[in-house]
Amino acid sequence: TSLFSVPEPGRFIINFPFSGQPFLLGDNTQHYLIMMIVLIAGYGVFAWLLGNVFRVFTTEKLFTPANVRTLTIFYLLNFIVPPAVLLIDLFLGKDVSDLIVIVILHATVATFGWLIANIIDQGVPLQDEQDYTL
Repeated sequence: TSLFSVPEPGRFIINFPFSGQPFLLGDNTQHYLIMMIVLIAGYGVFAWLLGNVFRVFTTEKLFTPANVRTLTIFYLLNFIVPPAVLLIDLFLGKDVSDLIVIVILHATVATFGWLIANIIDQGVPLQDEQDYTL
């Protein structure tokens, strides 16, 4: 038995060594490759933005306009990008059940980011007033 087989165009199977039992079933289509590139790039940007959000909470001053801007970028991209990818995938006519769950999860993360950004935004004038009185 072979380790790698192509049962039909656009699909592949990787078997366990020395057996005919499938280990990994995969797609080798243009849509799949594009979505994987979008996924890897998108979550790379997400991880970078999340690192910036964590950096907000380690700064000496929490209530600054720069921190509000960082959180605003984070929640806006979480609100906009996943539904845009879902719409593109809907246009291509593929299965979107997993993407709907991902959009809901990102909307939840974005909602918490929005709440934190608003709290910090309301604290900016208080921080400025505190800095002036000291």
